[in-house]
Amino acid sequence: MNIKINGTTWKIQEVSMADPQLLVNGHRCWGTAFYHDRKISIDKTIPDKAGKRITLLHELSHAFLHEHLLKEQETYTEEELCEFVSRYATQIVEIANKYDKISL
Repeated sequence: MNIKINGTTWKIQEVSMADPQLLVNGHRCWGTAFYHDRKISIDKTIPDKAGKRITLLHELSHAFLHEHLLKEQETYTEEELCEFVSRYATQIVEIANKYDKISL
């Protein structure tokens, strides 16, 4: 599924557990968001819909942080996190809802 974040196209895909896209610093992850190729990968073997949805929401948050130039920081204050949620949570959830309808 292709989505737009701040005018940039990203691809959401489900991949096998063994896919190298799910390895980050030698650790296997349930999902990843790679900024250089604008791709979110989710482990298709996650056993339940809720787990996949939480993983997708998490990876979408990384993508939104990157596309809105908020990824520069290592840490965020409570106020910055609340501002991020107030601005982008609705969009992130809407994308996850669309993905649920076609994929999960």
